[in-house]
Formats: sequence, structure tokens, C-alpha cells
Amino acid sequence: MSGLFGTKASSLIDVNLILQIAIIIILIVGRRLAKSKKFFTHGRVMASLVILHSVAIALIMIPSFLINFSALKSIFDPRVIITWIHAIVGTSAEALGVYLVYKWGFKPQSVAACATRKKYMMPAFALWGLSATLGIVFYALYYL
Repeated sequence: MSGLFGTKASSLIDVNLILQIAIIIILIVGRRLAKSKKFFTHGRVMASLVILHSVAIALIMIPSFLINFSALKSIFDPRVIITWIHAIVGTSAEALGVYLVYKWGFKPQSVAACATRKKYMMPAFALWGLSATLGIVFYALYYL
């Protein structure tokens, strides 16, 4: 046993799990900021989350995926299925988040400008939540 929680996970994987849970909590706070019409603060919070999440993906998730890629060929293993679904949903969520942050451009925008992209925000929120849930399931399946 190793890591922070005494599981088979390394400390880096455990830190990533904690980070992802914190991101989801802050994501919910960001959604509440939008509902309370604090759009600029909402945008800054979401942009920060997308950047932080991009770093975690680049430094932890992608290397882990590539290192273990040969083990991801058994399509009948539930862990492999969860891994692929998590990767696809997570990539979709991240791409949508990057798109929304790019379109926002760190500028205060009118309610009308944000409203035109609102149709993408809820799917991004849902995908991110699903991806996080799958990530926790992934952690449980591989490390507990």
C-alpha cells in the first residue's frame, strides 16, 4: 500500500483525485455564480478550472493513459470499459470547456453574449460531472 489513502494508488494519483473533487466543488460554485448573475466572476472561476484541469490532464492523466495503453485493449474488462468511457467523456468535457473559455476571452461580456453560449454550458457542466463520476469509479476499480 502506498499513496495518501493507503491504497494501491501513488501519492500523485491521490493528489489528482483530491484535485478533481475540489474542481467539481468549485464547478458547482461557478454555476451558482452564473445563476446569481455574477457572470464575470463565473467566467474567471470557470477559466481557472479549465486551465487547472488541462494541467492535470497533461501531467497526470495522459501520461498514465499512454503508459498503460497496452492494458486497455480488453474490451470485456469493466475497468477498461470505464477507462475508455471516462477518456471520451472527459475529452469532450474538456474540449467544450476550452471552447467556452476561448470564446469568453477573459472579457466582461453582456448577458446577451453569454446567453448565446448558454446552450453549451449546461452540456459542458453535465459532461464534466459525468467525467468526474467516472474518474472516481475508475479510481475505485483500479486502486481499492
